[in-house]
Amino acid sequence: NREPPQNMYLIGRGFSDCVLPRLYRGAKLVVIPITNRNISNRLLEVLFYGRPIVTSEIARFIHPELMHKEHVYISNWDNVVDDVVKLAKNDEILETLEEGARSAYNRWFSTKLNAIAASKLIKSLMGQ
Repeated sequence: NREPPQNMYLIGRGFSDCVLPRLYRGAKLVVIPITNRNISNRLLEVLFYGRPIVTSEIARFIHPELMHKEHVYISNWDNVVDDVVKLAKNDEILETLEEGARSAYNRWFSTKLNAIAASKLIKSLMGQ
């Protein structure tokens, strides 16, 4: 039995929303499992905070705009532990993923972009 490192946090239950920003900002790397049975709110949160992300292959289908090794690191779950260890030791790729996460959020998922899209939709529905 291996014990998880003291600086590893499993979030999903037990943390209030007010704690999440501090955890995300302090994270060197965030692992976000996405399956066909869940949505990727955590993925979008981590993109917002510009943290490097390891996620599952289903992310390619949910968010095809996110590129492997540019915006996120897409791992096969059989290899996720090895991938996380490898990435945690590689500051260069972590920096690339950090920059990619910020870029992806600002380009495709930001509140501003969603507000603009909603405004356009409302105007088109109102015939303007």
